[in-house]
Amino acid sequence: MGVSGQVTDNAIGQLSSLVYCPQGMGTNGTNILNAMKNGRLILSSGPIVGFEIDTDNTNNIPEILLGSDTIIDFIDCANININVFAANSVEYGDIIRKQIIIMTETDKTYSNLPEDTATYQLNLLNFLNSNFTSPEDYLDKWFLIRAEIETNRTSINEDIYKCTEKSS
Repeated sequence: MGVSGQVTDNAIGQLSSLVYCPQGMGTNGTNILNAMKNGRLILSSGPIVGFEIDTDNTNNIPEILLGSDTIIDFIDCANININVFAANSVEYGDIIRKQIIIMTETDKTYSNLPEDTATYQLNLLNFLNSNFTSPEDYLDKWFLIRAEIETNRTSINEDIYKCTEKSS
């Protein structure tokens, strides 16, 4: 997944929306609206983390995107990868936590990811087996996969907004 474009009128702490639109914004923003409707949206006031799922590993085009509902056959899980991506800037400090979370109807499981990489790949079958006791815990069941990121700067306490003189 690539991110391109430009940001204007973006202040630190102001929420930004990133929408996945591989064909561009479309006429009058229709692709943006459709991507938002389908949940292909990341909302952040700083760093971002997201993921896509590659079911065939034959090209760089993910088949399952953020916000998608899908059914995966167990037999295919060994060949499916979760590609995690993250972006940060110095204003927000160092990444101190990056996680993939699996939520089921009754439970939540956290898997820590390396904090020092912008991209990371997980094999789906290995990931499921490391987060569940047995395949019976996830076979024929719905679950949600989400990602979270945290930095070591929780507030801006630098001299970014400091004025040294009174204005008249």
